[in-house]
Amino acid sequence: MAKRFVETEIWHNEDFFEATSEQKLLALYLVTNCNYIGIFKKPMRLISMEIGFTVTKEMILNNPIKVEEINGKFWLSSFCDFQYGNLKETCKPHKRYIEELKKEGIFERVCKGYEKGINTLEEKEKEKDIGIRKKNKTKKETKKKHGEYLNVLLSESDYQKLVEEFPNDHADKIERLSSYMASTGKSYKNHLATIRNWAKKDNTAVVAKPSAREQQRARECVEEEINLEELML
Repeated sequence: MAKRFVETEIWHNEDFFEATSEQKLLALYLVTNCNYIGIFKKPMRLISMEIGFTVTKEMILNNPIKVEEINGKFWLSSFCDFQYGNLKETCKPHKRYIEELKKEGIFERVCKGYEKGINTLEEKEKEKDIGIRKKNKTKKETKKKHGEYLNVLLSESDYQKLVEEFPNDHADKIERLSSYMASTGKSYKNHLATIRNWAKKDNTAVVAKPSAREQQRARECVEEEINLEELML
């Protein structure tokens, strides 16, 4: 039974994160159904039956895991590099992969790490620099620890938003979340969103539930109206 490595950080990849649920499922299907050099070929009808929705050629080629069409087949261009690292002809386990790559005419692509459409090492380096700059632009803010138990994580911008939205009790809200997570062992993906949600629930509860005195007064008003109607009759 063939086994495949899967990057655990794939869910945080920008392209994969923005993909639809069907595209993500198709990506997993391709990785687990291609051969040992990333080549995949099946009738579209069979793919659709196995995966549970209609799959087209365009859907495969536009998948976030980078798929190309070569020799009438689909090829996951980064498959070999991710699964095996640098292929070496002196490495016995790699010989089988290298022979098949040469047969398909893509060994040089894999060996030198060329991307689709890149013909020189100079162009490859340019693409690498662009990728680094793009990554730096989208780099997430560093989150700092807050609360008595130092378990509430907020970036500088997150903290400023709390101060602006809850100028009088933002510190209390942070401490409340910190104590709750420490005592229950629960964790939350976004602490800013959690504090906001708790604040909304608190406001809803205050508005929705009248006091006992208000309830008693409402009953008295109803009784007075009933008595007045009886007198008029």
